[in-house]
Amino acid sequence: MASPIIRIVDTAPSLEAFLTEISSPEVTKLAVDLEGVNLNRNGRISLIQILGNGTSATIWLIDVTTLKAEAFSRANATGKSLKSILESSNTTKVRTIHSVPGQLTDPSIIVTDLL
Repeated sequence: MASPIIRIVDTAPSLEAFLTEISSPEVTKLAVDLEGVNLNRNGRISLIQILGNGTSATIWLIDVTTLKAEAFSRANATGKSLKSILESSNTTKVRTIHSVPGQLTDPSIIVTDLL
C-alpha cells in the first residue's frame, strides 16, 4: 500500500475539494477520528481526521477550530456537506474519539481502533 497523502482542510476551497472527493460514489466507507475537549453534547471538536475507501489514499485533516460551523454546513457544488455525509446511511463509518484530558465523557459511544 502506498503511503497516504495528508491534506489539511482549513479554508473554504480546501473544504470544497475534500467534500467533492469524499462524496464520490466510490466512497462507501469512512474511517473517522475526532479529537477535542470534553467530547459530549457540550464539548468541542478541534480536529476531524477522515479516510475514505475510494481510489485515493488521502487522509483529510479538517481543522474545525479554524473553520468553526462552516466545517459542517458548507456544501460543495452538488450540495453535499460534511454534516450530510456523516448523517448519510449510505456510507459506513468507523470512528474513534479522543477527548482531552483523555476521558471519554459519553460511554454510549463505541470506540473502535481504525488501523
